[in-house]
Amino acid sequence: MSNVFVEKIYVKNSDVDMHDRWKYSSILDVIQEISSHHMSTIKSDNSELIKANLAWVIARAKVEMARIPSSEEQITVKTWVSTPIKFIYPRYTLFEDEEGIEIGKAVELWSIIDVKTHQVILAPEGKINYFKTDENALIPLTLPASLNMDNLDKQTYYKSVYCDIDLNQHVNNTKYFDWIFNIIDPIFLKTHFAKSVQINYVKEIKIGELVKLEWSLVNDKLKIHGSVDDKICFSAMLDFIGG
Repeated sequence: MSNVFVEKIYVKNSDVDMHDRWKYSSILDVIQEISSHHMSTIKSDNSELIKANLAWVIARAKVEMARIPSSEEQITVKTWVSTPIKFIYPRYTLFEDEEGIEIGKAVELWSIIDVKTHQVILAPEGKINYFKTDENALIPLTLPASLNMDNLDKQTYYKSVYCDIDLNQHVNNTKYFDWIFNIIDPIFLKTHFAKSVQINYVKEIKIGELVKLEWSLVNDKLKIHGSVDDKICFSAMLDFIGG
């Protein structure tokens, strides 16, 4: 791997659920925060992009965990980028425990938006620096693809609220995982954890919008999408395992 950024974090009590498992909303938050730290080293993080009315957003994310850490565990996070594909900027992340054993991996597809129009754009020349990787860079996961959302037999509604909204004036992408886990039967979650998740972001959700959540949970696989006014805003798939 080349240009790998490494940072150690501790899983805080506020980062885990009632069963002392690191929440996926917190995992995504760590990925974003450390990605920002990485990009700040070349002055291409959001604090720099905002000067040009630009911002980084995640288009898709996929995470696989061999096990879910508990509170107070120290985690080493390693992150690096791959060659951009038009307006998509792939980024990879590895999680290791205190023994140096890999416990999880992720791939995220980042894009750049114009904060005034909220449209995805090609990076203006000279505004975005990006790391180069060598041809032997480690690719721990394939890029997240489209998701099949057939046969969703359950539904509920959720209205986005103040604490869901971030600086980009839409629902922060980490919040979707809290919404997802909140609709699952707690009895099921007591005996199962999500070994892998993928989420695809399609359309932003703004404050006060009524989101229709449709899902199914069959053979320990959860499929879900959220829509506003019949327009899909996100889709996700979670694979659970007993433990």
